[in-house]
Amino acid sequence: MYNLIRLLHVAATVLFLGNIVAGVYWKLRADRTGDGNIIASTLDTIARSERVMTLPSAAVLFLTGIGLARLAGLSLLGTPWLAASIGLFAMSGLVFALIVTPLQRRLRAAALEAGRPEYQRLSWWWEVAGWTSIASSVAALVLMVLKPWT
Repeated sequence: MYNLIRLLHVAATVLFLGNIVAGVYWKLRADRTGDGNIIASTLDTIARSERVMTLPSAAVLFLTGIGLARLAGLSLLGTPWLAASIGLFAMSGLVFALIVTPLQRRLRAAALEAGRPEYQRLSWWWEVAGWTSIASSVAALVLMVLKPWT
């Protein structure tokens, strides 16, 4: 049972990280076109992929992570590397929910405006928040694999 849950956990990690990195990549490519319609369409696709892949994979990560910790007899908050990983994963989720998602909605609207001065400002914040979310997720992955402080 442990190995099956671990397989699901690893698969969810690949899907989760792959999709958030791909979202940044596709947005940057769309931005290079300078075409507001392409940018808006790309942002729609990114939002859809987050609903279909990122959010479900995050839920699977959370549930399988708790399951693995319980099966291994680990304390969620009493195991330093595990507690830090949970904190980083939570930070990634909060940045995504509170900053990235609302910015994406505003970016889409701004991309269709003439001249798009607001788009550039919002885009900078979206990229900062997006890379923060990615960095905290990758840091959680590193802690999960290396298990320091044991």
